[in-house]
Amino acid sequence: MPLPKEIWYRLNRRGPDFLIESSLDGQAFKQMRIFHLHKLGETTPEMGKYNPPLAAQNSVQFGVYACSPSESSFIAKFTEMNLEPCKWLAHVA
Repeated sequence: MPLPKEIWYRLNRRGPDFLIESSLDGQAFKQMRIFHLHKLGETTPEMGKYNPPLAAQNSVQFGVYACSPSESSFIAKFTEMNLEPCKWLAHVA
């Protein structure tokens, strides 16, 4: 299987919790990781109830980088970075 020429990434936030997703077509995203930044406080039940999520109480800075798991090299180009509304929907049981 050939390697993809493009990959889309999406980062969503709900309070101190974050969701990273990737897509090969920019439409169908798959979860890569969910993580919690403890420095931003605890996750409360209220944070998971609303669509869109409640506004964050504090800001964060983030960046992107590319690396290879083996001794190879490549050129990575990051384009079309946007700030958009959260697409991480609340889980309603």
